[in-house]
Amino acid sequence: MKRFVVVALAFAAGVAAHAVAAREPAPSSAQVVARTILETDIKGGVFEQAVAQVYEFPPGAVLPWHIHADAHEIAYILEGVLTLEVEGQGVRIFKAGEASHVPPNAIHRGSADEKLGTKLVAVRFKPKDKPLVTLVPR
Repeated sequence: MKRFVVVALAFAAGVAAHAVAAREPAPSSAQVVARTILETDIKGGVFEQAVAQVYEFPPGAVLPWHIHADAHEIAYILEGVLTLEVEGQGVRIFKAGEASHVPPNAIHRGSADEKLGTKLVAVRFKPKDKPLVTLVPR
């Protein structure tokens, strides 16, 4: 498991470096914007698909409670601050240059700083037959 997380973080850091170099302008709408930057099959393991996305949170944006069914989520903060709340684990704050890991099926949500907003790269390793995100009623 430790090797998996190290490989995932190295991958996310590489993607993050590329995304930072691209420096796209922030969206003007008040919605969180996700742009898939990689989706590929993974052969020979439990996880059959990797999906990498760049997320842009406007200031104060909050994602609803959700899970990633049987999937690991590694996030690397490019800009701003992310507040990550995982059910049963409390709240953690991640700043630019820091990374988080959400284990499979953990109920969680993220929110952006009210002044700064947030930009991050999220990489998920998942079974191919499972949805990327499933909302969880609260």
